[in-house]
Amino acid sequence: MASLTPERWSVVAPQLDRALDLAPEERAAWLETLRARDSALAAAVEALLAEHAALEREGFLAGDAAPIPERTSLAGLAVGAYTLRAPIGPAFRTAAEHLERALGPDHPAARRARRRAGS
Repeated sequence: MASLTPERWSVVAPQLDRALDLAPEERAAWLETLRARDSALAAAVEALLAEHAALEREGFLAGDAAPIPERTSLAGLAVGAYTLRAPIGPAFRTAAEHLERALGPDHPAARRARRRAGS
């Protein structure tokens, strides 16, 4: 799918969130209604749903994040030609926790991630 401009994304994103919140058996009918109203918007949502399904099949963001190292701080650790001077932020245990912190607990993507994680 071609990249979406910020303006187009602001139109597509709420529809994508709505589609992802629907059960698969409800989604097809909802997409038909959307297609009757705006075929280009429905096509964009369908393409993103297909990408989402492919990523889920591949296990993208499934499971926990990498384990946190034993060190209490990574300050002073050399990474290639660079040395970490200070922590830059918290570590996240799960993708759901990351989305919740980044987007807020009430954001649809954070709610979906929590549901999938079972928390």
